[in-house]
Amino acid sequence: MVLLLLGLLFASGATEYISFVTGLLVGMVLIQTYFHSFSKPLTPEESPEEPVSPIKMMSYAIEANPGRAWKQLVIMTIIFIWALYMLLTLGFGL
Repeated sequence: MVLLLLGLLFASGATEYISFVTGLLVGMVLIQTYFHSFSKPLTPEESPEEPVSPIKMMSYAIEANPGRAWKQLVIMTIIFIWALYMLLTLGFGL
């Protein structure tokens, strides 16, 4: 899906490298800091049973404290609302 979207973006000729690279870096940093928000160790009651894979531990940490990444979620929501607004007004002329 990602490769399809990137292909369509580049095929349309609407790609400006500064905007693309900035969006890419902002997205990567937001996702990285989102997951690092859940690095606090879980209590034994919150922890999954052994054996535990890293992705399972992260899943339990997010479920135990979903509000830890509120800053990243607010920024992602603002970016999404702005992007949707721009798509509807400039893209579709609504």
